[in-house]
Formats: sequence, structure tokens, C-alpha cells
Amino acid sequence: SFSSTKLNAVRDGNIQKTPNITLSGDHRNYVTLSVPENVTSHNLSKGTSVTNGKIQIYGGDTFYLSADLLLTGSYASGNLYGSVGKTWRTLVLTTGDSKQDIGVFESETAAPVSFSVQWLNMTRIELMKKDVNTQNPLSGAVYGIYTDKKCENLLMTMSATGTDGKAVSDYFDSALENSVRRKRSLLRQDTN
Repeated sequence: SFSSTKLNAVRDGNIQKTPNITLSGDHRNYVTLSVPENVTSHNLSKGTSVTNGKIQIYGGDTFYLSADLLLTGSYASGNLYGSVGKTWRTLVLTTGDSKQDIGVFESETAAPVSFSVQWLNMTRIELMKKDVNTQNPLSGAVYGIYTDKKCENLLMTMSATGTDGKAVSDYFDSALENSVRRKRSLLRQDTN
């Protein structure tokens, strides 16, 4: 079984990734994970990784998935069956004399394992600042992104608009109700 079966991705710099997942079971048994496009599976125990392909995860291995911040939605592994499909158990009772020993065996079919990932729903804001009279782009305008409509809780400050009048924010969770408010506008000519 997996240590976690319902995973939520978290941001890690410029990527998103799942928490580590460990497959418990015999180290000789493995499942083959189909890794979707734009997703990478990292097997920490083996030091291997695969993007858009197949990777084997053995019993005892720890792994995680990573993806670009723009990937949204969810991923489900589907049923993953171990390479060892059945286990056998035997019990033999020796009678201790010349009579026949008694024995029994049973087989147990291994149940499949699965997990799912909810990817982040990230967004960013791109804006253009123009002069109200000339419609020419203005550089140096700085905006803040707030998590409330009163603009009291600053989420982040965007970099100043460039010579083209454009600025692009860092990525943030689009589930936040954001309002953008101009923080300050610097309209000066650089003399350097």
C-alpha cells in the first residue's frame, strides 16, 4: 500500500510537487507507474526519474511527482498491480510417526494499489500601464496584489512596469479572491 493515497501538490520554487510517497511491501515486488505528459516521477530510493513514461516503484521505495506550476487539474494512477500477483502460504503438520504428514496451502491474490494528486491552480497577473492622455506605455508603475477587496492584506508586490508599460506578477493560488490595486506610480525620467 502507499503511505498516502490522496495527495495535494505544493509549490516548491518554480515547480509544484507532491509530498513523498512510500510503497510498503516486499522489496522484490514492484508496481509500474505510467507518468503522464508534463509530469516527472522521482524515485528517491533508486535515484531515478522519468517524465512522460513508465517507472518501476519497488516495495520500500519512496518517490514523489513534480510538474510545472501551470499544470492544473488532477492525476489518478489507476489500479497498479504488483509484479508478484499472488502469495502462497503453506502449513505442514508432521505426525511424528510413519503415517502421512498433513498439509494445506492457500494462495492470496494481491490487491491493487492506487493514489491521486490534486495539482495546484496557479495564476499570475499581467498588466499594462498607459498614459491616460497619450496612451503611451509608462514605465515605473508598481502594483500590489491583495487577498481582500479592501486592499489591506498584501499578497505580493509586482515588479515595476518596464519601458513597454508591462509588468507580470509571480504565480499565486487562483483560488484567492484577489483585487489588484495600484500601489504607487513613479513617472520620472531616468537621467543615468
